[in-house]
Amino acid sequence: MANTSTGPKGNMKDRPDDIASTTQKAQGVASDLAHKAQEAASTVAGKAQNLAGAAAERTDDAISAVGERMSGLAGTIRQSGPREGVLGSATAKVADNLKAGGDYLKEHGVSEMAEDMTTLVKRYPVQSLLVGFGVGLLIGFSLSASRR
Repeated sequence: MANTSTGPKGNMKDRPDDIASTTQKAQGVASDLAHKAQEAASTVAGKAQNLAGAAAERTDDAISAVGERMSGLAGTIRQSGPREGVLGSATAKVADNLKAGGDYLKEHGVSEMAEDMTTLVKRYPVQSLLVGFGVGLLIGFSLSASRR
């Protein structure tokens, strides 16, 4: 008759210790993998945040440059346009609005503009929907006209 207490792997009494040891090793490896994955995710998130910050800074610089050009254009319009009559007042109004828009772009970044837009949409929700619908129609018409 065969001895059931021993097998190809040794004594049955040693098996619980082997299983416990193997389980501890597996838990250690899993813990190490989880820690490494967490470190990798943290590194990737940090790099993404740095890239996003650099992109926002470049965008702010570009918007500021557009603001400078708008202010310069306002001065050019004011100097070269008519100064009297209906055309003179229209020229002055256009120059004033260009200067105000240029100053706004120079002084505010993308995040501040987004906050201002959010406030505007909250203050005028129906008008905002209508403007969005109108802009969507214009874009749709221009895209369909370019396909013909």
